[in-house]
Amino acid sequence: VQLCGVLRTDVSRETSVFIVGDAAQSIYSFQGAEPDIFYTMATAVRGMPGGSVAKSVQNYRCSESVIEFVNGVFSGWMPEFQPLVPTTGEQGSVRCWFGAMSFDARMDAIAQYCHAYINKHPERTWSDIAILCRKKKSFSRYRAALVARGVPCSVQDRWGFYRQPEVRFLIQAIHAFSDPYANEAWVAVRSEEHTSELQSPC
Repeated sequence: VQLCGVLRTDVSRETSVFIVGDAAQSIYSFQGAEPDIFYTMATAVRGMPGGSVAKSVQNYRCSESVIEFVNGVFSGWMPEFQPLVPTTGEQGSVRCWFGAMSFDARMDAIAQYCHAYINKHPERTWSDIAILCRKKKSFSRYRAALVARGVPCSVQDRWGFYRQPEVRFLIQAIHAFSDPYANEAWVAVRSEEHTSELQSPC
């Protein structure tokens, strides 16, 4: 919605618009995310005939300890934040490091934690562990350092979120369906469909 600006006040009454968003995703500010747009959108929807905004606080992905940590951080940071409710039934664990650390010290700590986790949970595999980096230019350096410390790992995202083919196609599709006269968007959508057909196995 932020990229395409599909919400308009002059849409017909027969038009149905369903939008899902999360203001907490402002952590992606380095990629252009602006939470104020989300709040403006919610206000606009409330002002439309029949428009309503529903908030969901159930979390179906994280363990209780992660939810407790997130609630503590965001409740003191975002006044409008509503505490999340865990639903997985798993306790889990959270490890935090505060203070300045050199790159080598940080890699030692991460590798130590990964090895300890695998040893404590033999039913788990290395693929159950994910390390998120704020900047993709750090991927190669992190990978080399962790492999040298006996932690097998691979880079899963080399393009960045908005450059992935599926995301580019979705953005163009939203442009096209929100504006039938967006010729460039329609050409991009048709080109992606044609490319997919050519790459499909027979």
